[in-house]
Amino acid sequence: MHNTVCGRYELGGQLGEGGMGCVYRAIHREHGTPFALKLISPACALDQLARVRFNEEARLASEITHPNIVSVVDFGEDPTLGAYMVMELVEGEPLIGHAGAPMDVRRVCDVLGQIAEALHHIHHIQPRGIIHGDVKAENILMTVEPTGARRRRVARLLDFGLARRGDGAHEAQVRGSPHYLAPERAAGQPPSVAADIYALGVLGYLMLTGAFPFAGNVVEIMMAHLNQVPDAPSARRGERIEPGVEALITHAMAKQPANRHRSAADFHDELSDVMKTLGMARRRHPIGTLPPDAR
Repeated sequence: MHNTVCGRYELGGQLGEGGMGCVYRAIHREHGTPFALKLISPACALDQLARVRFNEEARLASEITHPNIVSVVDFGEDPTLGAYMVMELVEGEPLIGHAGAPMDVRRVCDVLGQIAEALHHIHHIQPRGIIHGDVKAENILMTVEPTGARRRRVARLLDFGLARRGDGAHEAQVRGSPHYLAPERAAGQPPSVAADIYALGVLGYLMLTGAFPFAGNVVEIMMAHLNQVPDAPSARRGERIEPGVEALITHAMAKQPANRHRSAADFHDELSDVMKTLGMARRRHPIGTLPPDAR
């Protein structure tokens, strides 16, 4: 394989592999900056729909700059290697590595708050907002970054492969991870802010309990999202959880979209109240500066 992309990026070792391509460590040949570079797979390069989705992911992600999102800084087409996108190189560990067993409740709240901030940001990108469509533990990277004289664990949302503009009215195909799929998505409705909120609730459930709300094959899981009420997180965890935390997750995972938080900002507001109850400092963030009609 050629080891230079568009004459600008020198490819290094492989960092990972996904359904649409491989991610490599890359160095910008002119100024030496390290990046992560994703190349479309040969199979996807031959599939017109896959190429469109790859390029759409790159375009959407390149519009986003946020401290809790892995940024795409460049994308294009190499005449030999095909479509590519260049992302900031973030050193960290997947959240899934920490979510196989119940996590500390305060840690759960901190991660949920950061991802809510990321979702709030993309949901309000003009002109119609961006729906992530695949919020899950595997798509969250945990890093340690300096904040003044201290170091803090930062959650970074990545992988916009299923992201769509607006409320996704043009995308009714059921795509995404079954464990995180909102009931209306399982029923064939398009992606939406409400579906991202539901997935955020499932993420919280997983971190609190070390297990998903429902088990079984894909069809059984999707039917359960539609028709069953999961065990309370405290029952699954086997110990008491602060009632406000359970109420937050239950609210986010309501079967009807209208019964969930109206927005990621509303989720963040309820979470902030819970964090205050737990003695955690409220996070300061521009969410709080938005007018009510933007929330």
